[in-house]
Amino acid sequence: MERETGGRLNREWMIPSATLETTGAKSGLPQAVQITCFHDGRDRLELGGTKHPHRYYNLIAHTQCQLGRE
Repeated sequence: MERETGGRLNREWMIPSATLETTGAKSGLPQAVQITCFHDGRDRLELGGTKHPHRYYNLIAHTQCQLGRE
């Protein structure tokens, strides 16, 4: 949604988010996902559910990632 709207939707709804770029755990291909997150001082907190999302397994397999182009 972020890519399709150029970020317009998140700005209109005031949803804090960032793009997390990882490498696929099985495929080895680049993956990008928009996550909802908030700042707590210098730390970022992500809102999540009760199960680990696919990005968790990507990060366990390949620890190199980029969050929000930082």
